[in-house]
Amino acid sequence: MGYAMRSTITTFLLEEDSGAVTVDWVVLSAIVTALGASVTVFFVEGETPIGAATVEVLNRATDD
Repeated sequence: MGYAMRSTITTFLLEEDSGAVTVDWVVLSAIVTALGASVTVFFVEGETPIGAATVEVLNRATDD
């Protein structure tokens, strides 16, 4: 059963010619990228104790 499922998924991905699958992946990638960027900005700006501690450690590490 596992082989049949894998074969069906592979066939679908290779032969599907509608743009919906591509658009879904582009939107999903954009959301993940935006989420990662917003988390990075949140921590780098030091608005939280964890963010401030992370910035301090990174600054000490780059001073060398």
